[in-house]
Amino acid sequence: MYPQDGTSRAAQAETGATATAVYSLPVGDPGRHVVFFDAYPHMYAGTARSVQQIAQRLPEHGYTASVLLPGEGTVADHVRDAGVDVAIVPVPDSLSHYGRTTRGLVLLRGLIALPLYWWRLRRHLRAHPGVVYVTSHRSVVLAAPAARLAGLPVLWLISGIEDDVAVSALSNLLATRTIACSPAASAALPGLRPDLRRRGRPRHTIVPFPLDPRFEDAPQTNPRHPPVVVTVGRLEPIKEHPLLLDAFASVRDRVPGARLRIVGGEQEGHADYAAEVHRKAAELGDAAELTGWTDNPEALLLDASVYVCSSRREGMGIAIIEAMACGLPAVMTADTGLSGFLVHEQSALIVPNGDSRALADAIVRLLDDPALAQRIADGGRAALRQFSLDRVAAATAAVVDEMLEHAPART
Repeated sequence: MYPQDGTSRAAQAETGATATAVYSLPVGDPGRHVVFFDAYPHMYAGTARSVQQIAQRLPEHGYTASVLLPGEGTVADHVRDAGVDVAIVPVPDSLSHYGRTTRGLVLLRGLIALPLYWWRLRRHLRAHPGVVYVTSHRSVVLAAPAARLAGLPVLWLISGIEDDVAVSALSNLLATRTIACSPAASAALPGLRPDLRRRGRPRHTIVPFPLDPRFEDAPQTNPRHPPVVVTVGRLEPIKEHPLLLDAFASVRDRVPGARLRIVGGEQEGHADYAAEVHRKAAELGDAAELTGWTDNPEALLLDASVYVCSSRREGMGIAIIEAMACGLPAVMTADTGLSGFLVHEQSALIVPNGDSRALADAIVRLLDDPALAQRIADGGRAALRQFSLDRVAAATAAVVDEMLEHAPART
C-alpha cells in the first residue's frame, strides 16, 4: 500500500533535490514513440493503470512508449515497477493544486506559471519526438500546448464526461485526434456543442479502458452471509457516495444484517465531500464500512454479493469490470460509460441517475434472487471479452498509425 498523500518511494528517498526528467528509451525509430502524459501523479486510479498497461503492450505493435508526469508519486512508482520508462518534468507549486482548491489567487498564479511550464515541456518533448497522448482535461492544459509548440501530434483521450465546455473546446482545438473510452464520453465530447467541434475532424474512435490482465483469471467471489454490498472509487463528488448511503439505509431495512463496504481514499481537493461521506456512513453504524485506499481492492470484492456504482457519470468505470471479472453482479447508474457496452437485465442492472429508491430496489432484487444474481454475473463476465488488453492495445496502435501516416514532416 502506498502513502495516503501520494508520496512516491523516489520522493521519500530524496534529500530535497528537485527530480530531473530522464528517459532511457529502447533503440528504435524515434518517431514511433508514444508519450503518455498523466497530470495526476498522486492518483494511481483507473486511467493511470490503463495507460501503464497499454504502454507495456505497444512494443508488440512497433512502438516505444513512456509515461511523462508533472511530479513524483504513486503513479511513477507503479509505472517504473512495470518496466515502463518514466520521465518527470516537475510543475511549480502554483500548478500543484487540485479539485476545489484551484480557485481565486491559486488559479491566477497557476495561469501565470503555465507558459513557462509549456516552454520547459516543449524542450523536453522535442528531444523525444512521437505522439503525445493526453488523458484528461488537466493533462491537455499542462501538456498539449507544449506538444504543439514542439511540432508533435496530440492524441486526446476523452476519459470522462466533463462540464467545462471552455476546456473541452480548447482540448478539441489542440488535439490532432481524439479517442473516447465509451459511447457516453464520445457522445458528450465532453459537453462540447456541435458548433464548437472542428470541421473536417474524423469522428473519434471508441477505445475502452482495458481489463487488467490479472483479473482474467481472478478468483471468484464466495459471498458471506449476511451479504456485503461493495463499491470501489475515490471519495469525490462525482461518485455520489451520499446517494448510495441513502439507498443502503433502505436496503438494510429490507435485508437485515446487510453491510455496505466503500473502498477508496480521499481525493485531493475534496476534503469537505469526504467529511460528508464519513458523517453519513457513521449514521448507519457498523452497517457501513469505509476502508480507505488499498493497493489490492480485489481482495475486498471476494466476500461480497453485489457491486454497485452510484456515480452520476463515469467515463467508463474500470472498477465495475474488475468486480464483474470476480463474478459479482453489478448495479450501475445509466450515465456510467460502461452501460453503453452492457445490456440491462442481461449483463447488469442499470438504474436512472440520482434515484436512490431505484438503486436500493436493484440491490435488493439481486440479494433476494440468487438465480437472477447468477444470471447477471454470468452475463457480465461474458461481456468482458471486449475489454481485453490485447484488443485495446491494438486499437490504440491503429489510431497512432493513422496519426503518423497523415502527420506532416517534422523539421
